[in-house]
Amino acid sequence: MTRIYPRIYPWIAVSIWTSAVASASAQDETDPYLILNEWVSAIDADAVRPSINVWQFVLEDRPMIVVADAAADRMRIMSPIVDADKLDPELYERMLVANFDAALDARYAIGDGVLWGTFIHPLSDLTAELFFSATGQVYNVAETFGTTYSSGLLLYGGGDSDSLNTELFKRLEKLAEDDRI
Repeated sequence: MTRIYPRIYPWIAVSIWTSAVASASAQDETDPYLILNEWVSAIDADAVRPSINVWQFVLEDRPMIVVADAAADRMRIMSPIVDADKLDPELYERMLVANFDAALDARYAIGDGVLWGTFIHPLSDLTAELFFSATGQVYNVAETFGTTYSSGLLLYGGGDSDSLNTELFKRLEKLAEDDRI
């Protein structure tokens, strides 16, 4: 099982450097990076944190990455799916349809030549419940690529997805309710 996705993407390296420069101040218990660290560690105790604002972890054998930027008030949960050059036009169209009706808060996106399952959100508004739900949705859009293209939650209509991996969502919801987080 690979702990770290084998490629280092330039935008992650820039995010690491920017955060290192911006994080010279002391952290406290309201620091969003400490909170994210608790949430990621609850999913994978062996998560890797190559910098203060980047986490690489594994969920159900799938590599996941969280990148946050407190100064920009943004965070992103993502999972690599396939090299983008392997996608044909029919898959592009299918992913856009899924982004409309079945992916919900998660999305298919291409960055640095890779197709990703991703979730992007303001860091200041992020709750444990939303973080764990979004992590499950990113996991599911990555896992269902090529089949139902679904986040595993409800559909807005016109979609072709069934409820997926409900046990994973139940486990992640339990983490969000856990008193230690």
